[in-house]
Amino acid sequence: MWIRRYFDLIESQLDNSPIVRQWTMDPERRGRMQGYLRADVLLTNGSRLHFREYVDVAQGTQRITYAYQYMTHDRRLIFRYDNTEHHPQIVTYPHHKHEGSEENVVPAAPPTLADVLVEIGQGMGAG
Repeated sequence: MWIRRYFDLIESQLDNSPIVRQWTMDPERRGRMQGYLRADVLLTNGSRLHFREYVDVAQGTQRITYAYQYMTHDRRLIFRYDNTEHHPQIVTYPHHKHEGSEENVVPAAPPTLADVLVEIGQGMGAG
């Protein structure tokens, strides 16, 4: 898969999600196989999802770095998944989830955008 196809996949997931009202994305190609993207997603209940990914698609899809931050309409953290290497005590290090606050860190498998949208939808009563 070339990086443009990956960007198209992400755009399709956002376009086809019933909980997404509108979105903007800034994809940046870094060669044919790598890319970085940032997106801001307004959800149907007024909450927001900000996410970023640095991806290499040379052999499958490897997200080198990622963060998916879900917030209320007034920007209070609901949760954030990321793989920043700052919680070595977590069994899933470097992958983890902040639940409700920066301090409440729990183990978490690395989600995809699709996983995060499903989780948000379930919390909104849409799943």
